[in-house]
Amino acid sequence: MRIMRNVKISVSSAPWSMRRAIKRAARCALRCEGVDGKRQIAVACVDEESIRGLNARTRNIDKTTDVLSFPSGEDVFLGDVAICLPIVEQQAVEFGHSVRRELSYMTVHSILHLLGYDHATDADEEIMMSISRGVLGK
Repeated sequence: MRIMRNVKISVSSAPWSMRRAIKRAARCALRCEGVDGKRQIAVACVDEESIRGLNARTRNIDKTTDVLSFPSGEDVFLGDVAICLPIVEQQAVEFGHSVRRELSYMTVHSILHLLGYDHATDADEEIMMSISRGVLGK
């Protein structure tokens, strides 16, 4: 496996094991999408109140969500990601898999948004799901 030494992924407010899972999933997504060279991504793990506030301010949707992505439009700094850990934990239980797997999926999902993917249509959603399955090996 090729190590992406030029990729800096900053993760705040998460336990070490979750930081490691986030960084690994992000690097896998970038590698699978052929992103190379010097890149930076900032990931903040937040609570439900914070993600709801961000969602209201940035999307005019006053409710919680699992993840928000904010592409920068720049070449080196790809953007910011906010992941709501309590919701990720709830979804893991609902979907019957580990928190690490759900966190990895949410990370890959958010990285794809930073790279320009969206799921506004069913076809776009299937593309994102297919890439996510490929990145996660499922």
